Amino acid sequence: MNKKTRGKATPFKRWPSPPEDKEKIDFGCVVEDKVTGFTGIVVARVVYNTGCVQYGVKQRVGDGGKMTGVEYIDEGELIVIAESKEELASTKHAEAPDGGIMADAPKR
Repeated sequence: MNKKTRGKATPFKRWPSPPEDKEKIDFGCVVEDKVTGFTGIVVARVVYNTGCVQYGVKQRVGDGGKMTGVEYIDEGELIVIAESKEELASTKHAEAPDGGIMADAPKR
């Protein structure tokens, strides 16, 4: 600290604004993680103050009929496999329970 800055408050630095939604992935799209090969349906979108965008991806119900949790994956790692409702309608999926608390929100 030098004599000129002694006793003066440093200016507040703002986080960068979130990125523009140029390539926003719509809810219900079938996506695949480029890194792990994880495939599922987009059910959530999270934009952090730092500008990081993640999507909540949920796998389809397995043969045992058991619901799986949501995996949050960075936007840059996702590839859209099917985006239209017609493409989704042609694939087999189980009925999901209606509404309620978002029990599988991102962990803090």
